[in-house]
Amino acid sequence: SRCIARALDEETRAGRLARSDRVLLLDDLAQPPPPPAIGEQHLARGSHTRFVWQTWRCFRRHRHDLVLFDLVGLARAAGLPLPGFPPPTAIFVHSMEPAASGEAARLRALSAAQRLLTNSQFTADQLRRALPDVSERIRVVPLCIDPERVTAWEDAERARAAPPRERAALIVGRMWAEERGKGHDE
Repeated sequence: SRCIARALDEETRAGRLARSDRVLLLDDLAQPPPPPAIGEQHLARGSHTRFVWQTWRCFRRHRHDLVLFDLVGLARAAGLPLPGFPPPTAIFVHSMEPAASGEAARLRALSAAQRLLTNSQFTADQLRRALPDVSERIRVVPLCIDPERVTAWEDAERARAAPPRERAALIVGRMWAEERGKGHDE
């Protein structure tokens, strides 16, 4: 989400995007992310009702060309029978969401979206199998690591003055044989 926000801020600063408003469902209220370069930021404080209200109100006020949801579950808000909805949408689809999207509201959100962004080719293929009618609207956008985090990690690494070694990664999560659909084999 930080990387998407940063990319949209870069587009507004460059004049290629007039504004980028944000409605955030969950965030640390003590340390909310900085507001957009040009636009408004609304914190729903974990309330789905507030999230829908703020999204609808912001869209009605500014008539955005696109509403980008970073999870399929959040995109269900676009399907509610509110005046002016549904807006043109894009959805960032992650991991098991396509397979778990048997819920009718999620399927409607995926089918109605103008663009579906996936975090990997594996997820794109899975989405194409689940919803062949949306194949032309799918774009693979691999996840990135926030450059500020990388810089902080590199600075901390240098500060420890550890002996040089090859770079390595640690995967934190679960890999179970029962969950073959996650692409762990790949």
